[in-house]
Amino acid sequence: MASKVMEYSYLNAEQVGFIEEPQNEETLFRLEMSGGEFCGNGVLAAAALAKYLDLTSNNKFKLESSGANHPLECYVELSDQYSYQVRSAMPVDYNYRKWKHEFQGLQLAGRMVQFEGITHLLVADRDALTEDLIEQLLKELASEIAAEALGLIVYNQDQAGYSIKPCVYVKQTGSLVFERGCGSGTLAVGIHLARKRRESVRIDVKQPGGSTKVEIVVDDKESVIKKAFLETEVDVTCQGTILI
Repeated sequence: MASKVMEYSYLNAEQVGFIEEPQNEETLFRLEMSGGEFCGNGVLAAAALAKYLDLTSNNKFKLESSGANHPLECYVELSDQYSYQVRSAMPVDYNYRKWKHEFQGLQLAGRMVQFEGITHLLVADRDALTEDLIEQLLKELASEIAAEALGLIVYNQDQAGYSIKPCVYVKQTGSLVFERGCGSGTLAVGIHLARKRRESVRIDVKQPGGSTKVEIVVDDKESVIKKAFLETEVDVTCQGTILI
């Protein structure tokens, strides 16, 4: 069903999440992504939806999500009629290591950031990585790396700041999408920079669909990441029934 919803003739969506009853009494509801993966933008969108539907009168509340072991605290403010400024905590349970791979004559190297529900491969900007090559590469790696979803995040830093070109493959649905925005990919870039600098970071990361702010809080004494947040503006654009 998720694959059908994502088709051009329906919603032309990048990912699909389902709202379910929460498992924890302190949370409003649970966001279950179609492939069981974690989706940072899905959490931000779900938080905005909670306010749009008036599920709570509070600006601060908690949600559950697939791929996250703990409830995530969200803060939402109305910025326009159907627009919301959303800030949400992100999971900080992750593995981080160097990554390299040879593919069609290209020597690729970067960092791998593994969350419970999604694994991201971070690669510095490579002009040789065309969309066709990225698609082939992700499908090849998906057979080698155990993860509900696998993302390739091509990132770049210039005078204007940081930017990413995200592509995500979800195994269960078979979907491969060059996303306009990737919250968990943005989170992975933030974690990489915090690890590299050994300090807290707060940056804006530009992506095809806009900009998302990531904040990584590092304990100065232990040099350990304690907290992580994503923040962006979310627009509620439609509401209705999908006829499948």
